[in-house]
Amino acid sequence: MLGFLSISLFGFAQNNSIHRATSNPASRLIFYDFGMVDFNVNSLYKYQNGMTLSNWNTLAVSFVDTVNVSTWKLQFMAEPAYLQSDGGSANLDLATIEIVVQDGGGNYNLESNNNIVDPGGDGDFALQNTWTDIITGAPEGSFEDFRIIISYKCGKGSVSLMDKDPDYYFVDIYFRVTPE
Repeated sequence: MLGFLSISLFGFAQNNSIHRATSNPASRLIFYDFGMVDFNVNSLYKYQNGMTLSNWNTLAVSFVDTVNVSTWKLQFMAEPAYLQSDGGSANLDLATIEIVVQDGGGNYNLESNNNIVDPGGDGDFALQNTWTDIITGAPEGSFEDFRIIISYKCGKGSVSLMDKDPDYYFVDIYFRVTPE
């Protein structure tokens, strides 16, 4: 049975000013634009083919270490461990949603310097309930240096929408910057 399926993602940034006793890194993560991510699956075509929200969010990172020269990584995780149903249907697998990470045009190019992790060679990261590296080995810099664009895919990877019950589903996504 096909009906209206809606999936919402809510994003949160975790900022840390002091990360470890051996150095003194200060990091900040901001969302230039983080509207709620909503997938409204309301047609047979969208059920069969999934949906993509391209260039949906822009994040910026500032990282400075006043003691040691250091690098940073950007991680994400989803919570809870599933897409939670709001209307009594079975919860959905987190892998229903994938994110795509791209360089956002800052002064430092994260793609050409191979800082974006690409586990499957396609640039996509399925949502997971553990901290997952999406950018690693990036040097110190300001918000102007590090811009990251996040796109979202729903039902386009290993988990299809075709056998999913119509309902409203939601999950929280957390992003954090930590020193390496």
